[in-house]
Amino acid sequence: MTDEERFESKYEEDENGCWIWHGTFSHRNTRYSRCPNFSYGGKTISAVRWIWELVNGPLPEKRLLLSTCGNHTCVNPLHRRVSSG
Repeated sequence: MTDEERFESKYEEDENGCWIWHGTFSHRNTRYSRCPNFSYGGKTISAVRWIWELVNGPLPEKRLLLSTCGNHTCVNPLHRRVSSG
């Protein structure tokens, strides 16, 4: 199974187009305590970042991915925007 296939097996699309993550979550000291995680190549990173970079390329330095749908368990890259600074 490829990384893309494994990723796709860990979310379910809802009626709003959100990709609701059913994989693992980290508990960071942030405003949003549930952060979707994805493991590949021996590393664990943000699932949101992994899929966004797969679709769009590297995230610019010192930028964050912000939710546009308000659902912080959503990993749909179309529901994210890059922070302005």
